[in-house]
Amino acid sequence: GAVLDNLALRVERFEQAITWEPADWTLHYRAGVAAINLLLARDYVADLDPGLDYAVLIPQVLGLQDWSSLAGLGEALSAPGAATDSLAAGQSTKDISAFYRNLSRQELVLLATGLLNAAGERNPLAPQVQEALRLLKDIA
Repeated sequence: GAVLDNLALRVERFEQAITWEPADWTLHYRAGVAAINLLLARDYVADLDPGLDYAVLIPQVLGLQDWSSLAGLGEALSAPGAATDSLAAGQSTKDISAFYRNLSRQELVLLATGLLNAAGERNPLAPQVQEALRLLKDIA
């Protein structure tokens, strides 16, 4: 639960930063990759293995992490903010975590796609944006 809480909060914090610096392509990119990380972590918790080669992907999609160690932990999943090491300590952060954790798979894919497309519009020469979009298409 703490991993999902912390990933959900990461997405929200990057989205918050985007409101302050909307022209910064890296914020859009990092928010998009954070959404992909949340999507993958949730998939592994639900015992869905996307069969990714992280040795190849991690250098190409900066910020991507391997969440395969979470495979099959869905039964032990705690509520937002209830897990040890969760950063969702107060009611507002618990609500934020619950919001992002409860997004459907499709909603997370759309969120990540929108953020990565915005990053690509702001910096069309960044290869990691296209790699992240390619990964997202593969796992969607």
